Amino acid sequence: MSDLKQKFDTWWRELADPSHNGLNRKRADMAHLRRISLIEDGDGGEPDVVAAMGIDAFRDLHKLIKPSPKDEADLVTCAYVLAHIRDRSSLHPAAALGHGDPPRMNPTAFLSLMRAETTGDLFEQARRMAALLKGEADAAELATSLYLWRRKPEIRREWARRYYGLDRHGHELASAPAQA
Repeated sequence: MSDLKQKFDTWWRELADPSHNGLNRKRADMAHLRRISLIEDGDGGEPDVVAAMGIDAFRDLHKLIKPSPKDEADLVTCAYVLAHIRDRSSLHPAAALGHGDPPRMNPTAFLSLMRAETTGDLFEQARRMAALLKGEADAAELATSLYLWRRKPEIRREWARRYYGLDRHGHELASAPAQA
């Protein structure tokens, strides 16, 4: 597990307490994080970094990740989504979204996620994704992907392969979900 993934995983485990069925989860912080929204900035909006800074759990994550000022909005998106995750899944988040017939996230919505370029677009797509994952995801993979989404195009390519059940060489995985 990469250092960044490890940090997200540690923070999420402290927030959601999945090892004790959430008995000791930080309920108030999770509720505040789930209520974060977009604020208008003239370019269609961005996650409310100022509101997030007022939440203890977000400040803990901020200290752990140490984002640059330009990456803070992406960190808010990560915190927002992780506040919706209560249980760990062994499936890659994109594979979970592509699973089923029909898939949890329809292909048109998945394409919108793949094309998210701005912090506001990514937040809106992450909001949709959080609902579709129904509280279960590989939290570390999900947060790391969202944090690096706009800077590393290879993240999107990996998500597309996982969503459509392909390996790195374009071959269908044995456990791949059926796609229409």
